[in-house]
Amino acid sequence: MTHWRLLLILLWLVIIPTSYSQPHHPVPPQTSKISKLSIANVVAHTPENCAVVSLTKAYQALGIELEFIVLPSKRSIIASNNGLLDGETARIAGIEKKYPNLIPIPVAICRMETVAVSKQTIKFKQIEDLTQYKMGIKNGALLHQKLFKGVEYKPFVYNKQLINAVRKKQIDLAIMTKSKAESLINQYGYSQLTIQQPVLATTYLYHYLNKKHQHLVQKLTSELKKLEASGFIEQAMRNHQD
Repeated sequence: MTHWRLLLILLWLVIIPTSYSQPHHPVPPQTSKISKLSIANVVAHTPENCAVVSLTKAYQALGIELEFIVLPSKRSIIASNNGLLDGETARIAGIEKKYPNLIPIPVAICRMETVAVSKQTIKFKQIEDLTQYKMGIKNGALLHQKLFKGVEYKPFVYNKQLINAVRKKQIDLAIMTKSKAESLINQYGYSQLTIQQPVLATTYLYHYLNKKHQHLVQKLTSELKKLEASGFIEQAMRNHQD
């Protein structure tokens, strides 16, 4: 992506309200030969990111290079829906109901496991058993917040702050993805922290393209299904690191 286009997108995202989700006019389909796509990503991806690994492989088979643009979650999806970006790296199923210019590719490319992290082992069978504990959840983690809807929790800006609050006994439980918990525990040597079992919820994520690229949907779906059948996507999920 050229610098001027990226600056234009960032300027547009600053000016436009985040509640605005649909373009003023339909996005025209693009049928000319495509060599590169700019895909929105809500996190700075690592080489082990399951979505990045599988999408890069699938698009390479189509002769298309990917550029991943990191943006805040809400502004990212608005830019993709309005056609300023070409699509979303990985999102939960069903977002096309709210953002109709986005087409889901019906092959799961990532698996997000939600867990609770604490300093001591906690025995529980269901989520309701955890509501007696003081917990924290990262701002913007809508899936985690939905799991504990109606339950009081302390919000945090960053996952590192969240997990440090457990270490300092400011909260009993940190609710986050298993991959992020493992990454933080390994990175900072937090061996005194425990990832509780069982997993609280498992959510699968899907790639979305702006409908101006609808001519790519069938071919891309076919390539991803090949990767799924070969076990490539499952291996990418197992190797995933935030």
